[in-house]
Amino acid sequence: MAAKNSVFLTKRALNNITPGSNSEPLKVIEGQRFTFKKEERLSGKKVIDSLFSEGKSFTVFPIRVFYIERNFISNFPVRTLIGAARTRLPKAVDRNKAKRLIREAFRRNKHALYSVLKKKNKNLHLGFIYQTDKIISYNQVEAKIIVTLNRLVTLYAGD
Repeated sequence: MAAKNSVFLTKRALNNITPGSNSEPLKVIEGQRFTFKKEERLSGKKVIDSLFSEGKSFTVFPIRVFYIERNFISNFPVRTLIGAARTRLPKAVDRNKAKRLIREAFRRNKHALYSVLKKKNKNLHLGFIYQTDKIISYNQVEAKIIVTLNRLVTLYAGD
């Protein structure tokens, strides 16, 4: 298969990969897709205001996490907001890069939190705010996101 040596695989090439073959690009858990769809994004002024005013928060520097348990009908147990402060990162390019790093790290590591919330039949509104004036590497951002998600998993797995 020509796509075997390619870094970027098309959807067709991914569909042609058989489980257990040597050309498997990622270790994908059965039934889980690494996506971040529009339905997973938190929107609406009232909903966002309630997240910040009524929600709980904690910080894993440089990311501040806001969360609140809410009831809503969706295929996804979490709706997420990602932001970066204009006062900390005055250039839009830097704000967009910070948000892109957080979004990618969340997209790739959200499944543990999703499975716990689905088992407990709970829904969550979640907000990530980037709080430093320097852009850190993706590996550092991913490590911080994993710490935050593990903290939320232990919080909701104990209920």
